[in-house]
Amino acid sequence: MDKAALRRLVRTQRRQLPAEARAAADSACCTALGSCRSFRAAPLVLAYYPLPGEPNLLHILAESGKALAFPYSGTDSKGNPQLYFYPAESFTAFVPDPMGIPAPNPSVCRPCQPQDFTRGTLCLVPGMAYDTHGNRLGYGKGYYDRFLSTFPGKTIGVCYDSFLLPSIPTDPQDVAVQALLTQLRYIEIKG
Repeated sequence: MDKAALRRLVRTQRRQLPAEARAAADSACCTALGSCRSFRAAPLVLAYYPLPGEPNLLHILAESGKALAFPYSGTDSKGNPQLYFYPAESFTAFVPDPMGIPAPNPSVCRPCQPQDFTRGTLCLVPGMAYDTHGNRLGYGKGYYDRFLSTFPGKTIGVCYDSFLLPSIPTDPQDVAVQALLTQLRYIEIKG
């Protein structure tokens, strides 16, 4: 199955998840993340604001006391899709980015710079689905692949366990994550 067909299938399945099952899975994902050594050790966590069907980690993030940054979907000087991460102390002042995703207001804070990201920085990477090799089915624009291609820190893909698939089609520019977190398991990817 190609990526476009797989995205359609996963979107349909995500819409069918009962709200109470999502809430229980979100709580379990938060507990698992709180137990994760990479999360506890990270001085900076690059998080995400959950879209419908993505695990909601905002509760554990708000309580963590960690320095947090959230993505803003923009473009680079050549017009290519580009993620910019902005620090956030609360989630109340978020505004829709160009993709309509809640994000820190770029007019009131400075974006993180490449030197802000170290080997200890943790990036939580949302995805429609993952496979057990860390390959991600994203939304098709390549935002995270471009960002992760130069990111020096630890990457953890986050999805519900039902969207952890045996395999996902990949392209040369796709960047796999180093670990996976679901409500049922944490998997370190052997490189």
